Amino acid sequence: RDCLEVDLRVHGKTLTLLVNHLKAQDSKPEGSRARRRVQAEKVAELARVASKAGKLPIVLGDLNTDPVRTPADKSLEPLLKNPLFQDPFDALPLQDRWTHFYESKSSVSRLDYILAHKSLAISKTQIVRKGLSTKCKQYAGPRFPDIGAAHTEASDHCPTAIVLEV
Repeated sequence: RDCLEVDLRVHGKTLTLLVNHLKAQDSKPEGSRARRRVQAEKVAELARVASKAGKLPIVLGDLNTDPVRTPADKSLEPLLKNPLFQDPFDALPLQDRWTHFYESKSSVSRLDYILAHKSLAISKTQIVRKGLSTKCKQYAGPRFPDIGAAHTEASDHCPTAIVLEV
């Protein structure tokens, strides 16, 4: 899958958004992990090039694995252990970082990320769960008005957002 690169000029600085949807988990975990690893390495290289050019890279999107819940999966290490980035959601308790609901297993995990350049100041983070079906018992907060138990969810993914002080 392609990595969309978008440069935004904000107050004299260039933010480079690296928008991703990495290889999905499937019935062949080793192959999926290997493919995600290659994708993560390429995104890390794009971020390094952008940073070297004086830009501030931000990696975001569905990275399709949760290394906390699947410790054997090291495919995201080129991004998650990259010294260029901070994970603004690290400030949340581990059990509150989830962004995805697996209905068939009634479980949650973190698949969606925003990894911001380490020099960016982040004043707020948000994970929007109001679009999840009421089958997701891990979330007890308010839902959008038309959300019910089946086939009414906005998505099985929860949008994430940050507020940057540029």
